[in-house]
Amino acid sequence: MAIYLLPCSCGRKLRVEPRQAGEVIACGCGASLTVPTMREMADLEQAEPESDTREKWKPWGVHQRLILLGVVLVLLSGPPAIYLWGTLPIIPKRDFDPVAIRRQVDSLSPVHSWHLFRNLRQQGPTLEPLPQTAVQAEKLLRHRIYAGVLTLFACAGIGLIVVALTRRRRTKA
Repeated sequence: MAIYLLPCSCGRKLRVEPRQAGEVIACGCGASLTVPTMREMADLEQAEPESDTREKWKPWGVHQRLILLGVVLVLLSGPPAIYLWGTLPIIPKRDFDPVAIRRQVDSLSPVHSWHLFRNLRQQGPTLEPLPQTAVQAEKLLRHRIYAGVLTLFACAGIGLIVVALTRRRRTKA
């Protein structure tokens, strides 16, 4: 589209377009100028097209892709990792209370204590966790593995963002 220069009495030339024909515009000096009709505009001096000083749009490069991948990793794995670390299950510890053990031993009959002694002598003492505690321990391990993997993904995303931003600054300098 053609752009014309409308002269003002102050010496300035205002840029006008054909779609502004017949409008009143104000100059920076305060004067009001009426834009001529489209036929009269043809007699005005044409303005040279403005050179686009802005940088033209470029498709995404490696840096932008790395930043996007990092942000996606952080957003998808960070909140679940924080949730999992905050909700770790607690396994009750087996307390060996000597007083409670003494009470249990004292309550055994001589025959029952003899059988217990023979079993301990043949098999040895076992400190295996209770079945319920074993299941809880397995859940805790699984929970920690999931939280750890998600934390690694979140850290990898942060690393990608940092690397992309530092390399981008280096290439611009």
